[in-house]
Amino acid sequence: MIQQKIKDDLIDFLKAGKSFEAGVLRLILSVFKNKEIEKKGRQDGNLVQEAILTDEEVVDILIKEAKKRKEAADIYKKGDREDLAEKEMKELGVIKKYLPEELSAEE
Repeated sequence: MIQQKIKDDLIDFLKAGKSFEAGVLRLILSVFKNKEIEKKGRQDGNLVQEAILTDEEVVDILIKEAKKRKEAADIYKKGDREDLAEKEMKELGVIKKYLPEELSAEE
């Protein structure tokens, strides 16, 4: 479901001429595809012809990608590269749109 929303949004961004957002979504979709290929063929010892990611797996991938962007932005800031840090933070903003709302400490 999340994966399909990302695919639909990619098409919308391309139609609207938003190349930056489209580029981020293309990168995320390629990570999904790589994970599907990795998952394919080795599920419970049985040969699987097609692997479909669950929403939990998609969210895990998005969390990892968001963490990568945050860490990269921090490194760029320490290296006095504000332009690259800003780019990473913009990518993080696009990715966060597809993450579920974070639970508070009380929840």
